[in-house]
Amino acid sequence: MSGGDRPAQFDQFISTYQRVANANGLRWDIPVGPDGAVSKDVRWDIGEITGTPKPPAFYLSDFGRDPSTLAILNAERASLGASLINDGAISPEWRELLKALTVRALFEKRNSAKHIRHGILRPIRALATCCYEKEPWELNSEDVGTALSILGKADKNAKLQSLVEALLIILDDNGLSAFCPLLGQRSKRLNARKRMPEIRTKLEERRRADRLPRAREFWEMLRILLEERPTSFYDMVRFGAVELGILMGLRVEEIATIPVKPVSVKKYVDVRGQSAAVRGGIGQTMFIRHFSEKQGLRSARSVIYAETSTSILRMFEDEVQTVLDRVEQATAPLRQRLKEQITTGRIFPEYALDEMVPLTEIYPRISGNPFVFYGPKNNHLAKKYRRTLDPKVLLEIRSYQARLQSQGAPYSGAFTLYMARSGNSWIPRRDIATSELRPASNASRPRYGSLGVLISEFEQAIKINLPTKLSDTEGFPLEGQRELAVHECLFLAPKRALNEARGDTVCDVTRYAFVGRLTSQDITEALGKESVAGQSFFAKYGKPEAASYTLNSHAMRHMHNNELFVAGVADTIITHRFGRKSVAQSHEYDSRTLAQELTDMELPPGTADLLIGPARDAFKLIASNRSSGRVVDEFRRIQKEEGDEAAVVYLAAEADGMQITPYGLCLNSFVVEPCPRHLECFGGCSHLMRTGLPGETTQLQKLAGRYQAVLASIDKHPGSDAAKSKAKAQATARLAAIEQAIATKAGDFVFPNGEDLSRPFKEVRMSGLIE
Repeated sequence: MSGGDRPAQFDQFISTYQRVANANGLRWDIPVGPDGAVSKDVRWDIGEITGTPKPPAFYLSDFGRDPSTLAILNAERASLGASLINDGAISPEWRELLKALTVRALFEKRNSAKHIRHGILRPIRALATCCYEKEPWELNSEDVGTALSILGKADKNAKLQSLVEALLIILDDNGLSAFCPLLGQRSKRLNARKRMPEIRTKLEERRRADRLPRAREFWEMLRILLEERPTSFYDMVRFGAVELGILMGLRVEEIATIPVKPVSVKKYVDVRGQSAAVRGGIGQTMFIRHFSEKQGLRSARSVIYAETSTSILRMFEDEVQTVLDRVEQATAPLRQRLKEQITTGRIFPEYALDEMVPLTEIYPRISGNPFVFYGPKNNHLAKKYRRTLDPKVLLEIRSYQARLQSQGAPYSGAFTLYMARSGNSWIPRRDIATSELRPASNASRPRYGSLGVLISEFEQAIKINLPTKLSDTEGFPLEGQRELAVHECLFLAPKRALNEARGDTVCDVTRYAFVGRLTSQDITEALGKESVAGQSFFAKYGKPEAASYTLNSHAMRHMHNNELFVAGVADTIITHRFGRKSVAQSHEYDSRTLAQELTDMELPPGTADLLIGPARDAFKLIASNRSSGRVVDEFRRIQKEEGDEAAVVYLAAEADGMQITPYGLCLNSFVVEPCPRHLECFGGCSHLMRTGLPGETTQLQKLAGRYQAVLASIDKHPGSDAAKSKAKAQATARLAAIEQAIATKAGDFVFPNGEDLSRPFKEVRMSGLIE
């Protein structure tokens, strides 16, 4: 590896944040395995440092190369016959930079754990993978360009690419490479291009169609929610969360923090104290409470959840209330158990610590499976519960199992398999009569009924052997040093009830000991994003052709924002509803069609009678900077020199229509006579402007191909040489004009110095007259 000298800024950057890490109790010298893995005892717990409640957990535990980036890089190397790169750890200097950037985000920028995981840890590993032969200070703009092209292939939506660009800006700002700037003017051009409005020439075109949910995925998900029955309790809770996301347009993180009984009502009265509804107004508005970490609140812990509320659209009030009531009622047993666990610090608060409980009674509480004994009605009762998810059926199952036990029925296969499995040998089994320990290997099947567990001993064994299965007890930190307890959350579910998730059996939520809150990952997996194979709603409940569908959860928020714009709601109200800080943020979500935007534009006072028909559309296009031409130039000149009223009068008389040709855009007045060069704008007309639409370019390319064919065949036709020469000259000139049109950038005039071919007659100078 060779490159520039190691800049002093790099060493200073690393040493600065190493001191910050040491001051906050973080071990800087982290041992790393050959594959980049870090052991549990030395990894950094990002979630704990930021105060992010678990799950999910966020750790700095991987210094290996990024797998997806490495796959793309190796595929390119294989095509060139080069040797493949192994999946080992990134270099020590890249690891130093990764730790420094993480500490900077944790203690200086106060970023969230999720941002650090997705915006720093992976992007740096991906960049280090692309530039595996270079140290960070040896990077140059050529390396960066190559890396960004690889990253664009590794991530189809270019998100990873943009995250790496953001980190490269940090490298540039701090002079961490000997060849800074690494992005330079390229980044500015990218940003400028992103800000340029897209030119649309069809009324049905949207500005940002890719941000809205696709129709087939959206309607299939809606069909699933309304027509299908969830086959598990976990899916039933997720059904409610996804439906609420569609009805409210909330972020998935906000849905996960909705508390119990979140609806509040604000009433509106007149000066006499009577409801405004009596006088034809709005009597009340319903709001739903939730908590959000996207409020910029920071303290010693980098995450604080701010309480806020979002209004419920009037047409959805009944449906939202129905969903909330259904989920609250279903999760009540889990909520009660979780509250008792948090209050007592126990796993089984219903038992005394010195109590001996039979294995047959403890099994449903640790596995969730209520079927301990075999009976002919087991399958029937399981299907009945899956069909209704009614807790009364669970009581029926419990009563039936008690009857089987009293009749001496054999144990179920699931129970004996669970107790005999070597992975469950950690369960401290004792003889109920003598309290003596009985090793699992010596416990024969007939003696299960005489074995039990001492609760104090069993709880300690669970904490050691099943730490990831323990209930979620860490609350959400709120403002004013308050906390939202987990049992106060609406969306709770059995935690790691694996048999139920696979459809092998049901989960008795009235007895199951491990309760978790629904996380944003649970919801996105239901929508097919980052989902375990076959576990998305599309795969489990959708039509066969929909098994691979995915739905972006944030697209629902874009859809709500867009529909409010379409309905004519003021952008200030939309901004307030979604808790944003500026109106500009709401307009970033605006994906209306061109027709919807033009309809929503307001005309100046006093112009409604003048601007009618095509003139109205022409004015709106001019006002939104979406058109150009002679009429536009004259309109702006009159507006500047004589005022708005004179300009509107001119436009009403002149701009009788918009001319959209297959080869570009022309806005001109043809009241007296039609354009003498209609559809021959490429003959050199100064009004022709390129829009950059793919169909427009295709038409020009087809036309160019025809003229090329004409030139190739002229000599084969009969006629004089003079006629053929003239035809060649005309075709060559026309082909050059068409090629010039093809090469013109979108938004530019093709022939800025050309003739005004919209004029029907050329001026004739008459002799003998004084000029």
